[in-house]
Amino acid sequence: RRCLDAAGLRRFILSGHSLGGWIAVNFALRHPERVAHLAPMASAGVPPAPEQLGELLGTWKGRFFDHIWKTGSPGAFIRF
Repeated sequence: RRCLDAAGLRRFILSGHSLGGWIAVNFALRHPERVAHLAPMASAGVPPAPEQLGELLGTWKGRFFDHIWKTGSPGAFIRF
């Protein structure tokens, strides 16, 4: 979000492919006032909220999605 602010982008069209589609949807859900239109392409889908993941949170996949969901940042994928 800071990059968008620095670039002066207040409201924009957002698209993403595969994992990028998931990130785009996640961003749009968290910041609907910033997204004029959303165009996910072959997106990885949007996982349920972490509290709905149940037993999956005990696995590496659950911890991964929990981390990404909470940070809502593409960089979080790299830092995981």
